Amino acid sequence: MQAYNPITQKVVYAGFWARLSAYLIDLVLVWMGQLLVRLVLFLMFGFFWEQNPLDWTFLFQYTFRDAILYGAGVTYFILCTYYAGATLGKKALNLKVVSAEGSKLSFLDVLYRETIGRFLSAFVLGIGYLLVGLTNEKKGLHDILCDTRVVYEKKIPTYANGDINKRYVQTVPTVPPVSSGSTGPDVPVPPPPIGTPPAAGPDAPMQDKPPVPPSMQPPQQRRDIADRYMHVEPRKDREK
Repeated sequence: MQAYNPITQKVVYAGFWARLSAYLIDLVLVWMGQLLVRLVLFLMFGFFWEQNPLDWTFLFQYTFRDAILYGAGVTYFILCTYYAGATLGKKALNLKVVSAEGSKLSFLDVLYRETIGRFLSAFVLGIGYLLVGLTNEKKGLHDILCDTRVVYEKKIPTYANGDINKRYVQTVPTVPPVSSGSTGPDVPVPPPPIGTPPAAGPDAPMQDKPPVPPSMQPPQQRRDIADRYMHVEPRKDREK
């Protein structure tokens, strides 16, 4: 796969609704993964501990259980973005996270974007995410902090840019101009429409020439045809 190049490739930034749809898909996948983590934690600590250590608080009101579940979700976003350039939700919608220069994101940039950047974007009623629909390059607060963009990985043909309409435009082959013998400029002759029989010229073969009706034939040719069918040999018995 070719690297993203903002100079040679046309950039199409992902809008708010496309990114929101991808994020909802990722949330469903993370929720399913966290269910598996909860099951593992329950099997490890639920039966063998009278007082579950996962319920101990260590930061404000957060417990070790909350930290493990949060770490599992963040790990999904970090690994997918760093190695594949997009999460599974973004892959489903043909999106990709790139840098401003087109180079691959470093691990520290991805780590900062998916942890502190997302925390600040969602800190005050998700205003950082709403910036995606307000900025020209569709950047959220976490994109601004890490200087990243979310673009379409492959160009999708749409009616807006005319790509679909170009498929059905019939291209007429150009023909060289035919000189008319006059002093004026040469006028190109357009090709005949599809299904039109070829014109009968003096050099055209006999099978390509349309038949001439008898009414339009010259008089001499009509007399020859009449003599061919009207001439009857006299019977010998009548002559006797």
